[in-house]
Amino acid sequence: MAKKKTSQPAPAAKTVKANSNTSAYAWLKQHWPEGFASFKVTSGLVGAWVIFSLLLFVMAQSGGLIYLKAVFAYLWGISDQGQIPMVLDIASVLWCFSIVLTAALIHPALGLAAIVLLRPWLDAFTFPVDNMYFLWGVLVIFVLWGVRVVMRKEQVYY
Repeated sequence: MAKKKTSQPAPAAKTVKANSNTSAYAWLKQHWPEGFASFKVTSGLVGAWVIFSLLLFVMAQSGGLIYLKAVFAYLWGISDQGQIPMVLDIASVLWCFSIVLTAALIHPALGLAAIVLLRPWLDAFTFPVDNMYFLWGVLVIFVLWGVRVVMRKEQVYY
């Protein structure tokens, strides 16, 4: 007796379901550069920087940094600064320094990039005294890089 040919139904096409792991967060976490600080640490640093920026803005608008400005004037030997109740200059320096520090903690190259991008904004070309801020920024990045190399036991390339 001849066997009856039975046709098997074709396998159903696989339906592609939207994967919940394809969010922007998951993609960013998957493609995060290896040399950077971990994604969690970076998120925490950026969150802390945003909070610091908001507090600094509120303090600058309310005149809360005038005493800090007076202390710096005293330490640098400036006796009569006129006590102008404007503190946006020191607030902008602190804000820029916080950007450089945050970026350098993520990766030293990002800190240097922040210095390069912020330097024209603070006008250190016209006012050479402002170069002191950039020197301190570079020195802080150098120390952070040195600690990173020692802690991770990385090899120094030159």
